[in-house]
Amino acid sequence: MEYTQRVLEVCMKVQTVKFRDKSTFIVVGDDFLPIKEINDYLRYLEDVDYSINTIRTYANSLSLFWRFLKIKDIPDWKITKLELIVEYVHFLRNPFYGTGLMTTYVSTRSETTINLYLASLGSFFDYYCNNGVLLNNPLYGRGSNKRTNYKTFLHHITNSKPHRNKAIKLKVPNKLPKLLKESEVILIIDNCNNLRDKFLFTLLYETGMRIGQALGLRHSDIKSMDNEVHIIPRDNNENFSKTKSLDSNVVHVSKDLMNLYTEYIVHELDELESDYVFVNLWGGVKGKPLSYDTVSKIVRRLITKTNIKFNLHMFRHTHATQLVKSGWDPSYVKKRLGHKQIQTTVNTYTHLSDEDMKKEIQKFHLLKKGD
Repeated sequence: MEYTQRVLEVCMKVQTVKFRDKSTFIVVGDDFLPIKEINDYLRYLEDVDYSINTIRTYANSLSLFWRFLKIKDIPDWKITKLELIVEYVHFLRNPFYGTGLMTTYVSTRSETTINLYLASLGSFFDYYCNNGVLLNNPLYGRGSNKRTNYKTFLHHITNSKPHRNKAIKLKVPNKLPKLLKESEVILIIDNCNNLRDKFLFTLLYETGMRIGQALGLRHSDIKSMDNEVHIIPRDNNENFSKTKSLDSNVVHVSKDLMNLYTEYIVHELDELESDYVFVNLWGGVKGKPLSYDTVSKIVRRLITKTNIKFNLHMFRHTHATQLVKSGWDPSYVKKRLGHKQIQTTVNTYTHLSDEDMKKEIQKFHLLKKGD
């Protein structure tokens, strides 16, 4: 019980603060003081233009690693070895780690999430390697190029250079993105309490925009006459929303969506003065831009009302998948979604389900009969 109590008392927190006239994140220890090593690294991520969401994810990941070190009574993170990182993976997988409870458990974190935490830890170690604090990164091993008769392209350039092999990476099952049926989308939108929410969820469904992009929209970004929504990266949004990509993008939409936007302005924004499209409509924060937390509460309420388990990113996956299945070239889908690499689009949205295969073989048999 003493060790269990110790685990419960270990407290690392991620907090939002104002820094350099911008909102960002810091990690504080169980003494409620900032952890300098983590926060110096987070400021570095900020300086090289990582998105606020990525910085928050890395902050949460590193706070978990510090909690793990505290439970293990390891006073100095710089002595981390590969064996300790292996045990850290066990800590991430086991919700009862260190409590002494002998029970079966189901990991609360997926392989993808754990790999993300390891990647952030590897980046943290890289930062301190480059600054001369560490001699090497414990998450990577040095590989050597083996001599073979086969010579790769640009062999003369790459052969003499060592390459890094990630020492730990969990195998991730190949999963198709979770999608929403059209009937489910209609039910979700029909159960919205106001025009603002109807417009928000319709916008996400019709454009595939990320929620950060939507929450950062200004009225000047919406060109009603041209049926266009302009996604413009900004780093000073009052609600801390981010577009993720630093590139601007133009998304073409339907007249019906523009009509819904007009209804929203006329009936709910008539007396509110704000540059932001999505704002709070009631209470002491009336007119303030909508926050991530408020949208999360709306989602939870809709899940309860509709009994449909969904998250906001499923609207993006659904839209992109519909485009691919309708015959869109992946390069057009890439442009619409704002992906940097077309391989991201191809890997995520061009998978074939059993139902897709069934439909295609039926078409094939019909064509054979026609011959």
